[in-house]
Amino acid sequence: VTAQLRYEKENYAYRNIKLTIARKSQTILEQNIPLDGGFIRNLGLQVLDLDGEGEPEVILSFFAGQQRCCSSSLIYSYLPRRESYGITQQNWGYEDYILVDLNQDGIPEIQSRDARFTLRFADSITDAIAPLQIWNYRQGQLFDVTRLFPTFLEADTQRLWQTYQRRQKQSPDFQSPALKPVLAAYAASKFLLGEGAEGFAQVESGYGRSEEHTSELQSPYVISYA
Repeated sequence: VTAQLRYEKENYAYRNIKLTIARKSQTILEQNIPLDGGFIRNLGLQVLDLDGEGEPEVILSFFAGQQRCCSSSLIYSYLPRRESYGITQQNWGYEDYILVDLNQDGIPEIQSRDARFTLRFADSITDAIAPLQIWNYRQGQLFDVTRLFPTFLEADTQRLWQTYQRRQKQSPDFQSPALKPVLAAYAASKFLLGEGAEGFAQVESGYGRSEEHTSELQSPYVISYA
């Protein structure tokens, strides 16, 4: 399996992008990549087996739009019965991802951050922070498997609390906009670990004990993480 990109590039921006995928020297797919905001930055192309089934996927990743937003991936999987490629699109938002074999089984996991949190609790991208999110790619779909990696989740949760402590020293005022996003990410991670009550107790101690603050932080987790 080979994949080829043709494009025009000027000032780090890509235009007129065309992807071609071939199997055994036979072209199976030719596609023009649609542009969001008129241009694409940080274009990347990989060919590797994401699900361990012996047939490599093609991953096209890029940033589209203004400033740092937004990161997206197109994953192309071969469909033998149709002799064509199916496409899975994943929008990472302001976050990005890395491929890493966390459980050493020869099949990579996709490690990222939960993009729903990025600007949900932060007033600016500078203060934004999101909890760890880990995905597996199987049968043309991405599955959130974060809970299956408690060791990595626990380590990241500790880093989030350390980030809060560091920010709290820099901005001791409980109303500082830099504190809420990191406490929100920390509480969500504690929920994923099955330690939601403990997480909220620490959030209350860190964010102030007023009923208004507690309810503001509590509502999204009931929806997303209960």
